Amino acid sequence: MRKLVVTICFALILSFAYHSQASAAIAGDKDCKDFSSKQALMEFWYGNGYSATYDPHDLDRDNDGYPCEVTAGEYSNYTASKSTGSSTDAFTGWKSSNGKWYYYTSGNVYKGWLENGGNWYYLDGNGVMKTGWQFVGGGWYYFTPSGTMKTGWLHDGAWYYLKNSGAMAIGWVNDGNAWYYMNSNGTMKTGWLKDGYTWYYLEGSGVMKAGWANISGTWYFFHQSGAMKTGWILDGGNWYYLNNSGAMKTGWLKDGASWYYLNNSGAMMTGWIKDGGKDYFLRDSGSWDENATLEPDDARYEQLW
Repeated sequence: MRKLVVTICFALILSFAYHSQASAAIAGDKDCKDFSSKQALMEFWYGNGYSATYDPHDLDRDNDGYPCEVTAGEYSNYTASKSTGSSTDAFTGWKSSNGKWYYYTSGNVYKGWLENGGNWYYLDGNGVMKTGWQFVGGGWYYFTPSGTMKTGWLHDGAWYYLKNSGAMAIGWVNDGNAWYYMNSNGTMKTGWLKDGYTWYYLEGSGVMKAGWANISGTWYFFHQSGAMKTGWILDGGNWYYLNNSGAMKTGWLKDGASWYYLNNSGAMMTGWIKDGGKDYFLRDSGSWDENATLEPDDARYEQLW
């Protein structure tokens, strides 16, 4: 009987203590409006070791692990200052938190473009340093794993060219006295290219071709501007003819009312030639009159021998 009485008394004492503690907790309960600033709120949350799973004051209403309206970036910046053991009141420089890098200026998290140590970086709206491809201000940029902005040539599955501003180039690019063409997605173009009404050819290295080029066994000629030529051209003291596809012509060619003969190298012939067992005389202009005839005693035969 005595044991029963003792047990009941002990239970009553525990119950009274629990209700007294609960009443005290409710009386001291915190709400978002009780904090003068986010800094004070984070200090309270951090100092008491609160989290999404331990939130006795129910400050984390959306259960994201951060009290009231504090963002992940703000809390990461706060914990970064704690992890380094330094105050953010005057700190300037880089800090890492949860695998992410931030830059502080006089204790404030920096956002946007940053020039530091001769390199450019980009930090997003939460102050996180960005890496890889990023679309910023209407253009694409590439940032190395260390966060530095890339310029010049970049190979990332394909070749890209990043201008001095860091922006990805589209269209014609001049680099090292050579011309290249970048597609609308920024990748370097090779092979045939039609830009406007003009054809160009870009080698496997991407370099725009100028002068003679043998492409798949056919000869073409490209102006110094890279434009593919058609019709008659004079090169190295010889005349050549390029048809509408740009391909160099050989053999007989009728242009207008006149005939011309182009040898295997494409050069226009003049004077006497033999073709198919027949003799032909081509004027200095290269033309041959199909209606003209030569008698065996014609003095011009002497040029053949």
